[in-house]
Amino acid sequence: MIEHFSLGLFVVLIITGFVAGYIDAVAGGGGMIQALALLMVGIAPLNTLATNKIVSLSGTVTAVIRYAQGLDDYFMYSGSFCGHADSS
Repeated sequence: MIEHFSLGLFVVLIITGFVAGYIDAVAGGGGMIQALALLMVGIAPLNTLATNKIVSLSGTVTAVIRYAQGLDDYFMYSGSFCGHADSS
């Protein structure tokens, strides 16, 4: 199936992936753009949905990790605030 893809088609899919990722990070719904692009180039619907789900999973895992890193700062600041309030 990949034999008939040209370099230009790969470039279009890569650009579409970056645009979809940006839209997904800012507002959500980038997976719809990606799925539509994959379907338009002739990839089977099952493969399109599987690819979309894997990309969504990796984005969610990355967001959870970044959120957890932010919680460390939150607990550090709230702990210092409670310690300060306790000492006064």
